[in-house]
Formats: sequence, C-alpha cells, structure tokens
Amino acid sequence: MKDNMRAILNKKYGFFQLFLWTVRESFFAYPLHFFLFIVLDVTNCLLAFGITYFTTQFFSVVQRSSSYSRQVVLSLCLLCMVTILSHVVNGTGHSVIPALKLKLDRDALLKLERKMQSVPPEWFEHTEFLDFVEKAYKGTEYCFALMVPMLRFLFQYGPYCVLMGIYLWQFDPVLALCVVLIFMPTFLSIIIKPDVIFRLEDNVAPVRRMDTYIKKCMGDPEYFKETRTLGIGSYFKEKFLENTGRLNYHIWQAQKKIKLVEMATTLIAVLGYGGVMALLVVSLLRGRISAALYASVLSSIALLYALCDDAAGHFLAPFDSVGIVSSYAALVNGSFPSKEEGHIDFNGRITVEDVSFCYPGSDKPALDHISFQIAEGETIAVVGNNGSGKTTLSKILLGIYTPGSGTVKIGDTDTGRMAPQTVGAGMSAVFQKFQKYKMSISDNIIISDYTLEDRDPGAFHQCMDRFDMELEKENFSDGYDTLLSRDFGGTELSGGQWQRIAILRGIYRNRSIMVLDEPTSAIDPLEETKLYGIFAELARGRTALIVTHRIGLTKTADRIMVMDQGKLVQMGTYRELAAADGKFRELLQAQKKWYIRNSSDTLPT
Repeated sequence: MKDNMRAILNKKYGFFQLFLWTVRESFFAYPLHFFLFIVLDVTNCLLAFGITYFTTQFFSVVQRSSSYSRQVVLSLCLLCMVTILSHVVNGTGHSVIPALKLKLDRDALLKLERKMQSVPPEWFEHTEFLDFVEKAYKGTEYCFALMVPMLRFLFQYGPYCVLMGIYLWQFDPVLALCVVLIFMPTFLSIIIKPDVIFRLEDNVAPVRRMDTYIKKCMGDPEYFKETRTLGIGSYFKEKFLENTGRLNYHIWQAQKKIKLVEMATTLIAVLGYGGVMALLVVSLLRGRISAALYASVLSSIALLYALCDDAAGHFLAPFDSVGIVSSYAALVNGSFPSKEEGHIDFNGRITVEDVSFCYPGSDKPALDHISFQIAEGETIAVVGNNGSGKTTLSKILLGIYTPGSGTVKIGDTDTGRMAPQTVGAGMSAVFQKFQKYKMSISDNIIISDYTLEDRDPGAFHQCMDRFDMELEKENFSDGYDTLLSRDFGGTELSGGQWQRIAILRGIYRNRSIMVLDEPTSAIDPLEETKLYGIFAELARGRTALIVTHRIGLTKTADRIMVMDQGKLVQMGTYRELAAADGKFRELLQAQKKWYIRNSSDTLPT
C-alpha cells in the first residue's frame, strides 16, 4: 500500500504529456463542443490572414484607380465582409470556449471526487499526501485552462504566423525569419516555466494548507469561544503574517526566475519586431514592395506582435499552475490497492489474528500483533490510556483501515480484501469526533440509513421514542424538522445535545455489528449512565464493541479488552480483571481516586 502511495506522490507529468491528456479527456467528454472550438480557431486564423490579404488588395486597387470604380467597391466590400465575419466568429468563440472550460472543470472536480472515494483512509494520516491532495483539488480549476492556450497556438496563432511567413517570403525571405523571431519567444516561455512552477508548488502546498487552517482558527464560529475568551486572536494574527511571509517568499523566488525568462524572451520578440519594421522600410525604399503592401503588412505585423504579447501574458497565465495540474492528473490516473465486492455474513464470529498497523510516515506501530475473538452477540469493552490504540482498533474492525499485517475475519471472510463499503454495510458506529450536519434533526439522524423509512415506515419515530429525546418547544418550534444551524436561520445545540444526535444516528442504522468509540464524552455522568443502559439493551442480539475511558461503565460488557502501547495486555470479565494485578486494576484505581475520599477503601470484587 505504501508503494502505491509513493508511486502517486512521485509521479510527474511533463508539460506536453499534460496537454495531450487534457485534449484526450475533453475530446471524449464533449466531442461536438471540442470540434466547434477547433473550427472557430482555424476560422479565426484564416480570417485574420484574410484581413491582411484583402487590405493589401484594397490599397493596391485604390492606388491604381482614380475614381470609385467597380473594383474599388468590390475590394472594399470583401475587406468589410471579412472583418465583420472575423468579429462574429471571435464573439462566438468567447461564448463557446468558456462554456467548454466550465463543463470540463466541473467534470474534473467530479472525477477527482469519485477517485477520492477509492483512496485508503489511512493515507489521509500522511502529511505529504494531504499536501498532494491540496494541489490536486486546486488543479481541477486549471487543467483545461492549460489546454485552451495550447490549442490556440496550434490552430490559430501558429498557422497565422506560418501563413504570414509564407506571404512575406514572396517579397523578402528575411521578413519571414523575423516573424519567427516574434513568435518563438512565447514557445520558449512554455518550455522553461513549467519546471520552475513544479518546484514552487511542491514548496508552497504545505504552506497554503497551513494558511487555510490559520484563517479557520481566526474566523470560523467553532473557534470563537476560545479565540475571544483567551485573547489568542493576536497570536493567530502573528502566525498568519509569518506564514504569509513564507508563502510570499517562495512565490517571489519562483516569479523572479519566471520574470527573468519573460524579460529575455520579450527582448528577443521586440528585436524581431524592430527588425521587421526596419526591413519593411528598406524593402519599400528599394521598390521590392508597394506602399499598399507596406501598409497592410505593417498593420498585420503589429497584430501578430500583439497576439504573441497577449498570449505570453493573458493566455499563458494558466501555465503557472502546471504543477498542480500534474498533481491532479497523477491522482485521478493513480492506482489504489484493489478491493473486492461481495457478501459478508455479519452474524458470524469476529476473529482478529496477529494484526499490526502503522500509520503512513510512522515507524511506531499503532497496533502491535493483536489477536482475539469476539463471539456472535458478545459485547466487548475496550479500555486503555490515550494513544494505546483503542480508536485505531475500532477503525480496523470497521474496515476503514486495512491491517499492515495479520487478518480480521467476520465469519469466514477476510475483511482486509473487501471494499470498505462492503464491510461497512453490516455495521453501525458512533464516533467521539462526530459530524455536525447543518440540516434538520430528522435529516441528521436518517442520513445514516436514508432508505430505511421506505422499508420500515415509522422507524424514525420508533428510534426517537426508544431514546427518549425531549425537544423544548421554544427552541425547536418545528419539532424534528428544526434546522440545526444558525447560519441558515435555525437553532444551535450544545455539545451534549449534538452528541445525542450522533448517537441517535448510529442507533437508527440498525446493523448486526455496532462500534461505539467514546460515544458519551460530552455528556454528563448521570445521562451517560442512562445511555449505557440503552446501549446494553441495544447490544442484545448483536455484536458490540464499546471504546470508553470510563472504567466503571465496562460492567455492562461481557468481556473487557485492555490496550497499552498498541498491545492487547489483558482480556476478561470485569470481575476477573478487577481482582487481578495488571493495567486494568491500575486504570480502575486511578479513576476511583476521584470518587472515593478514603484512600484505604478497597476495590470491589
């Protein structure tokens, strides 16, 4: 698995690789729209050259005529028609091209979102991968902006310069070479700039991610309480300015190199432009070209220079993001460890055999050769100090993380080979770090199994009645349809109330296996005791794993697992573990000190 991630992180696409890939993606997604784009660019090229040609013809006819002859009117009409048609086609392009880019950017984001669903969840524990994802998501906005200017060069600017070069070659070959001097610097910029941008994006991705986080700490409502009460806004302001300074430094170093390249290439273009002007004057004075040709070519060369200058400035701006586009392409084209879809008998025994697990980027095992069995319908409590591996174990059992070694079996099925959605289909869970969805109370709960109400009408109200959650009319005027967000005109809940909603969400998802990871950390002890009674009732007839730091509440479990530094150090009933020397008795004694005044009081047997 680490090899898969490293292959994606190290994948680098060259500029032309990215261009060809985006062309292929856009063509197969919207062939008609793509073809229209190419036709418009080719038409614009021909019309731009046509303006030069018919301008020359018009001035030549005027120079030879002494009155409003039929030829003068005809040549003027042709010039006007070509000019008007050029504006019409150009205006159509202003509508077609942005519409195509908008569709392709939307598809790029959707494709990345779908791909992210296949990413192993443990990869998100790796800092380098998080930086990579940051660049990939930003790259969705630029991947097809990269394609547009290149197609413009291939089908409009490039052919226009070739046609102008051939046209000028007839009068003076040196004029054609000067056209190359005007046009080539833009291509030099395209070749040189990407390498600089690649290095810049690798350096600034973690800094940008920190910038986003600091802004969240300064402005998000969930941070207001501590930020205002403790007066730490000034601290985050200093951190923000410090981080912004680092970001600006990296950008400045890259932009300095880029601007030096642009200055050099622009100087070459200016010299080419000046050379053309000088040669045109020389050709005119020597009689190689007529005054009419001089006027039309002069205006055409000015247009050519303006196009190249515009391309180097406006159209090449997206090339500054070639580094993040490479990250996007590497991620959507990357391969992830394959998982199987299939059927699991969730009513079977759970067998964990010699399981070890390390988080990406860490050499210290979070789980170290864990082995145990959970019988069908058994309730297991898991206790241990912070960092002992309790939560990691729960995520392994839920199929969220894949063991680095060893196996987890439900019945006869090795869950490490199965897709997470297959493993999760027969499980329900309540996590300590739960989500607060800005939706109604009912939506916050039924989201865990949104088709259940169709299969079992009244399931929601049965769940609410069983949990006995009361709603004050003054705060919840719309009952279960009350929106839980002040941002959208609703109400807000306390931490304990939000945790009750999270518990209800897990209970509503009625499955054979239930995992509760510190489900009552924000609830007062009396309410917690009541809830654990409900959990004990719910656990009957199903397999349950309860991760808790409250040792006294483990009495509701059939057996207790004691974790310490990633190892399973004890396992047994409450009575067995409380009577034996070991980690469980140590944890129990430490918690009893908060409730027992006389230190000579003995532990229960």
